[in-house]
Amino acid sequence: MIAPANSKEALRQAAYQKRLRVSAADGKQAAHRMMENFLRDVPLKEGAVIAGYWPINAEINVLPLMVQLQHKGYTCALPQVWKKGAPLVFRSWNEKTPMKPNAYGIKEPDPAKAPAVRPDVIIVPLLAFDPAGYRLGYGLGFYDLTLKHLKEKAPVLAVGIAYDLQRMEKLPAESHDCLMDIIVTDKHVHQHLPEGGKK
Repeated sequence: MIAPANSKEALRQAAYQKRLRVSAADGKQAAHRMMENFLRDVPLKEGAVIAGYWPINAEINVLPLMVQLQHKGYTCALPQVWKKGAPLVFRSWNEKTPMKPNAYGIKEPDPAKAPAVRPDVIIVPLLAFDPAGYRLGYGLGFYDLTLKHLKEKAPVLAVGIAYDLQRMEKLPAESHDCLMDIIVTDKHVHQHLPEGGKK
């Protein structure tokens, strides 16, 4: 379906309800397939810092992927929301990192225990995506703002993560919406990079 530009909130609700219908067993299998697709097809530089997210609201679970990335020698991080309307801060994370809930109830690394890092790759959660690489988020704008802020200083690879059922034909796009470079699902890897895999 093609969505009119004024229907983002309706799309969010529909996409969220669709994601909630994924069973725990199916979600676990989908996360494993997504991890295999990511490890096979996402171009990662040696020593890259890779930021993931703490899954909420039936989001596809990227924590097993991040553990595998650590085993392969990459540094992993999770976002910290420190101020509304400000870019996210990313702090180093592993399975033993002390966590604290933020103002939205989402777990994030304890700032007193986890140093801030600059990611080379940001794994981005989403409610829906389209073939052009646009994503539909929760509407708070944290990731669009963060990606814009970071990309003004140095290249950052933005990788959207989703169930394949979250794909829509066309999403409404606004000037502040940041395109994903790659979108990885449990069934496909949608590349939006120029030929050669470099942004």
